[in-house]
Amino acid sequence: MRQTRARYHYAIRYARRHENDIINDRFANALLLNSRRDFWSEVKKIRRSGSCVSGAVDGVSNASDIASLFARKYEDLYTSVAYDPVVMKQISQELNSSLESTGYDGDCIVDMSDVLGAIGKLKLGKSDGNGVLSTDYFKHAGPELSVHIAMLLNALVIHGCTPADLVTSTIIPIPKGRGVNITDSAITEE
Repeated sequence: MRQTRARYHYAIRYARRHENDIINDRFANALLLNSRRDFWSEVKKIRRSGSCVSGAVDGVSNASDIASLFARKYEDLYTSVAYDPVVMKQISQELNSSLESTGYDGDCIVDMSDVLGAIGKLKLGKSDGNGVLSTDYFKHAGPELSVHIAMLLNALVIHGCTPADLVTSTIIPIPKGRGVNITDSAITEE
């Protein structure tokens, strides 16, 4: 019994110490055997293994309180740069004169080709914060959808109003690097 337990703990320590070597060997074998499926399954395993979600940030453990904490942090971040109303008015005037010089007649600001170009730049598999919409819907939809989206965007600009759901965004912090404390909300660069 003791020998079996000792071998087990030795195997665990060995695997932890040689984790990178084991991963590199799997990659090398997948490439040598020309097995694309094995290679890409290993890539997916590595990408999946690093993701973990913290149940507490800065001592706050309720999901809505964590969201409020990050909302305050990003509100401070986005409002940290002061602006001058005179400069903002000047920028607005420059934009209006630029639109007039391009022949804008007030009927159409966004057209179907603009929407198709934007959809073409979307990455597959991304979704909004609520998980309701996915970029896959737009990527796989027919070109008719881009006509309706262009009409919607033009109507929003012309009437000067935007539904709250359209301007709601979700920011998902992605801690980078090993040894990062995922329970600390501090935005620091090293």
